[in-house]
Amino acid sequence: MDYLPRERAKQHGVEALADYELIALICRTGTVGKDVLTSSKILIDSTRGLYGLGSVSLQNLCKHDGIGESKAFSILAGIELGKRVYQKQKKQSFSQLKTPQD
Repeated sequence: MDYLPRERAKQHGVEALADYELIALICRTGTVGKDVLTSSKILIDSTRGLYGLGSVSLQNLCKHDGIGESKAFSILAGIELGKRVYQKQKKQSFSQLKTPQD
């Protein structure tokens, strides 16, 4: 039996989770007809992966079955945190370059 994302994260760390499992952790619940993992897979597939999900609007997220404003904002907040971490790391790496040899 496959472990649920939270259990897999406990055993192997969140870095071991697939993209849809990370989205499932953020969303927490599915719908009456679909569990959260299935809903997350459909969301990732319909946005053509994380890159597409990173540019989707609140309104477009809410068009997906089982995604209301609350889940949509949670997803968008997670994406924004990822973007900010990336920008901070990029900025820090760039500031460490002092000579052309770096």
